[in-house]
Amino acid sequence: MRKKVLGYLFYVFGVFFTLSVIGNLMRFFVKRDFGPDVGTFETIFAILFAGFIAYVFFKYAVKWTKKKPKIEIEDIGRT
Repeated sequence: MRKKVLGYLFYVFGVFFTLSVIGNLMRFFVKRDFGPDVGTFETIFAILFAGFIAYVFFKYAVKWTKKKPKIEIEDIGRT
């Protein structure tokens, strides 16, 4: 039960990091002044880091929230 709740929380964090990737991509390609000067290397590093973290969050979110198939075994030992 705890893993399932944590999995849904990971979905939320994964969405936040995906939005961070999208925002950094927009900053990288549009190059408008959004505040303090951020270099190209820092923007690329932020995109890669946030993308990796989002991937990890989604990986474990799917793993911990998927339903387990119920295996019913009928007639064991009957020939």
